[in-house]
Amino acid sequence: MYKKDKKTSIILLLSNIGLIVLGLNQIFEFFEFSNPKISSILTIIFSLLNLIFIFKLIKPKEV
Repeated sequence: MYKKDKKTSIILLLSNIGLIVLGLNQIFEFFEFSNPKISSILTIIFSLLNLIFIFKLIKPKEV
């Protein structure tokens, strides 16, 4: 059995928020509301954060 904890829920929440921000960023870039440099920096930051969150979720804790 694996333990469900708050840390995993928080990681999933932050990951989902990051994906939502990336989606909104793509929409704004499509309509040319945002700077492409800022857009690419946000994409890199949230992609790295999501990768870190996924690696943390791969190792579940046993009870």
